[in-house]
Amino acid sequence: MTRRQLRHATPGQLCRIRPPIPSDEAVSYHDASHHETIYETGLDGMIHEINEPVTLLTRFSGGQLATALPVALGGTDGLPFGSNTLLTIIRSICMMCSTCNIGVRSVRISYHNRFVICLFTCTVLLASGLCATTRGTPLAPRWLAPVLVGLDDKHDSISPGVATSDDGAVWFVWSTRDSVDLDSEIAYVVFRDSIWSEQALLHEANSGMDRIPVLSMGTDGMPWVIWQRHGDGYEQVVSHSDGTAWTTPETVLTRGGRYDWYTIHARDRTDVWVARDSRFPDTEGKDILLRHYDGAAWGEEERLGFDAKSDVCPLVVSDEKGRAWVAWLCLGDAGAANIVCAARRDSDGWSEPVVVDTSPGNIVMCDIELCPDGMPLVAWVGNGQSTACDVKYAVCGDRGWEYGGLINEVDDPHLDDDKNLQLSQGGGELWAIWRSMVSGGHESEIVCARWSESGWSPEERVSVPDTARYRWHTRPQLDVSSEGAVWAVWERVQDSAPYDHDIFAASRNPTESGR
Repeated sequence: MTRRQLRHATPGQLCRIRPPIPSDEAVSYHDASHHETIYETGLDGMIHEINEPVTLLTRFSGGQLATALPVALGGTDGLPFGSNTLLTIIRSICMMCSTCNIGVRSVRISYHNRFVICLFTCTVLLASGLCATTRGTPLAPRWLAPVLVGLDDKHDSISPGVATSDDGAVWFVWSTRDSVDLDSEIAYVVFRDSIWSEQALLHEANSGMDRIPVLSMGTDGMPWVIWQRHGDGYEQVVSHSDGTAWTTPETVLTRGGRYDWYTIHARDRTDVWVARDSRFPDTEGKDILLRHYDGAAWGEEERLGFDAKSDVCPLVVSDEKGRAWVAWLCLGDAGAANIVCAARRDSDGWSEPVVVDTSPGNIVMCDIELCPDGMPLVAWVGNGQSTACDVKYAVCGDRGWEYGGLINEVDDPHLDDDKNLQLSQGGGELWAIWRSMVSGGHESEIVCARWSESGWSPEERVSVPDTARYRWHTRPQLDVSSEGAVWAVWERVQDSAPYDHDIFAASRNPTESGR
């Protein structure tokens, strides 16, 4: 079959070069002369042309993550494989992956510089590690291959969040764009019992701008989301779900600015905190604004901060004693250090702000979470004045806040975005996730580490730059269920026009011998 014949082939003709896959699976083929054009046979049996390739269209199958296995074979000018050649390739993959229980689900074919590249999507039951990775630094053995979350929209999927619940469901939220009104909306999907829900809006469609959601899951399995809504001004609204429907969004913080940082923490439906850095008429900079929900109503606004300083980027957590802990950055004057700060609220109100760290070069990026023993831990990024950055941490004990050391092993240059470090605790485990720069700052990948009594584990690569056109992975978020299931989500950005943004996620596969 020639290139021209393939371009105009019927589904029946294409089936002759398919591997044995279920009839409800779609198979995509790259055209030989224009390798960025994909011809896909869809569920309707028609051939569709897709102008831009998507490297990973993997989904969960049979309760296991599907993964992509690239194989390159040289020395061909013509098109295409015969079915016998294709089956030979499949058998060779199965022999290469002898540690896995592997079943071929679909295949992609592209033609590059006299090389035939097959990208197989397979159902894989991991035994001792991933069968293959794409490029760059290998993935950590227990992290399964990334999956695309939601639709493959163009230009419009940003700022993801993830939360797990005790019933095994995994919730994802992000900002999407309404193709009709061209405004931003908050989208979500749920992965439950190996099935993905349809992508839907968290709120009713409107003509305003709904953007940048933050997701938190209470111990009762109720997800809460806060996001920014731009109507007459900028305000933060909150909604939560009972598992079947989302509540009508409720405005909780008003008089905000577009670039205010905000967050939400839900311990359960009777203990929810929201916080934002906010400008007040009596200050030149910013202070921290907080409100608490007790299950019946939102309390009055509460305010924290240092006088005559800008206090920004608050993060909140609450412990089993009902105490709330807040960490934030106090911006120094020009040339001065940014101070890592913290405060605690108990029955007597908020404590005076405490200085956690004053090292030069602290970047506007931190988070706070509880250690497995219940004590709070703050992580932040420092050494921003040099060519590399350190991910640091401190723990609050009987003697107050004590510096613990570094979380990362490898210096990460240019960690300058304020949504690229996050902590999460669950199932007796504490995790940190962040974006790591590679290749001189031209690519980025997602990295994480786990806290234990002996310190932080070696770094684990959750994602690596997967194609030459999608080299930027950013804004990672992670959540750990009470059973210890670990899920990460991040934004994958195309580094050339049209700068497509997609949401990808991955889970960690524990072994019987431990995490």
